[in-house]
Amino acid sequence: MKRLIMLFVTVIFIVTVSCNKKENDIIELNVKGDFPTRGKAIIHLYGYDKNIPDETTALITIKKIDISENPLYIELDFPENAYEIINSNQSKKEDIEFFITVDLDINEDEDVDYTQDFAGETLLKVVPGMKKEVSVKKI
Repeated sequence: MKRLIMLFVTVIFIVTVSCNKKENDIIELNVKGDFPTRGKAIIHLYGYDKNIPDETTALITIKKIDISENPLYIELDFPENAYEIINSNQSKKEDIEFFITVDLDINEDEDVDYTQDFAGETLLKVVPGMKKEVSVKKI
């Protein structure tokens, strides 16, 4: 009977842990701008090692979602293997930086209609658990 109870408790624990995404593994974006509420938003998460000269960026993940509101709230799951994708043999975790791009395809014709307004920033740097406001502008 004890074994059965222990097995039951173990199964419940594993299911609970595996189903709950930690809040610090999510990047929250609030996308604002003068855009219609239709089409798709495309979010790219990139990473690179800031200490390696001329290091190319690695695409970590892409998320496409329907635009249903303005401002548009987006939760981007930060992949568990994000650090491994970037030059895993040489890079230290603390040397890796991440950034996102946000584009809107209003007509869903594979052409970007609105793009991120960087407002003087070169890259929109993010970290897991970050909440960020992003503006977009028509191109």
